[in-house]
Amino acid sequence: MQQGLFDVKKLELGFADMSQALPHIQQAFKEMYLSRSDEILSAILMNNGLKSNLFMGADDSDILALFEIMINNPNSPLYSFLKIQ
Repeated sequence: MQQGLFDVKKLELGFADMSQALPHIQQAFKEMYLSRSDEILSAILMNNGLKSNLFMGADDSDILALFEIMINNPNSPLYSFLKIQ
């Protein structure tokens, strides 16, 4: 059985104030993005809609640099799906 990109079970959080949780979750995702960046970028590039949404028509030669910038910016679309409720 192949392991997924990110095992949520390994992310154990215990915060008295949930507003503190988001930066920790973003950091966990950043570590996952960094450790599996080739695999994740390949998956993004195979999905034309996702590629277009993330890189908005950028030249293929610029995509790797843009992806690295996105990984290092917690306000990038790579993290926008993370919500604390």
